[in-house]
Amino acid sequence: MKKLLLALIASLILVGAVSAGNAAFAGNIGGAASALMLQEQQSGHRDIDPKTYVVYITKTGKKYHLDGCQYLKKSKIKTTLAEARRNYDACKVCKPPK
Repeated sequence: MKKLLLALIASLILVGAVSAGNAAFAGNIGGAASALMLQEQQSGHRDIDPKTYVVYITKTGKKYHLDGCQYLKKSKIKTTLAEARRNYDACKVCKPPK
């Protein structure tokens, strides 16, 4: 009876250790995915075509913006990134691709 009880306790401990290992492994995968997303945000926008990527300029400004930027309240003129790059700088608030 004692051997059966000890075997049961040992198996429960083993199952707990394996489960904890799987949770740690899953946590590492989640952490890696988060790190990759953060790296993409910090390094800029990837896989964009400047000829088709849409940004916005204003009537009087000297910057180009992403849709939703606070500086597009008064005017919002749609253009491509390629066109905007010629005469404008990227907004430092909404941070469109450079």
